Amino acid sequence: MKLLLSCKVMLPTMLLISDLSNATDFEKYIKAHSIHKRTSKYVGCPECGSRLNLGYIRGEKCPLCGTDLRPESSIEKIKWYDKKASECAKKYKQEFWLAKIEYHC
Repeated sequence: MKLLLSCKVMLPTMLLISDLSNATDFEKYIKAHSIHKRTSKYVGCPECGSRLNLGYIRGEKCPLCGTDLRPESSIEKIKWYDKKASECAKKYKQEFWLAKIEYHC
């Protein structure tokens, strides 16, 4: 999971600063749309068609085929957050220059 980065420039020396409020909102969204928040005891895999007991699943993927078990809308929203974070990282990418100074007496 990527940390959601903000597009704000807070200091002239720092071009990219993570905004903790957005990051926690993103983490809250992921936790709120987890498959473990469901009230049903079983979940069906859309890829392999198996019924899985939520008590035995660790994470968000099917242990048999590796498909993400969250709803498609939640997956798209998470991908949108990651896309915006990478766009901000590209927009405010900091360039580093190396300089060598020699002084001879």
